[in-house]
Amino acid sequence: MRSSCSECSLEHSVLEMQSVTRLVVVFCLAALVSGAVVSNEPREADCALFPMLPVCTRELSEVCGDDGFTYSNECMLCLHNRENGLRVAVAWKGEC
Repeated sequence: MRSSCSECSLEHSVLEMQSVTRLVVVFCLAALVSGAVVSNEPREADCALFPMLPVCTRELSEVCGDDGFTYSNECMLCLHNRENGLRVAVAWKGEC
């Protein structure tokens, strides 16, 4: 038997929190299953995004090449590949 409305309110709040927790867990699991998790495997640079090569912007959006060098952006990595006949891949976004 409930003795007051405050207990009802508390019980309702707890049930709402449990529902929200379940939703968060479901979304996290869906992200894991769908492959939204960052891969540790290097990926090929998407040089098709830069049709103006050899012209690249000066935007600083560093990528780490699988050669261990940091490139200021993916376009610069593509330019490096083009000028040197290489196939350096993007190991991850950010500094090496």
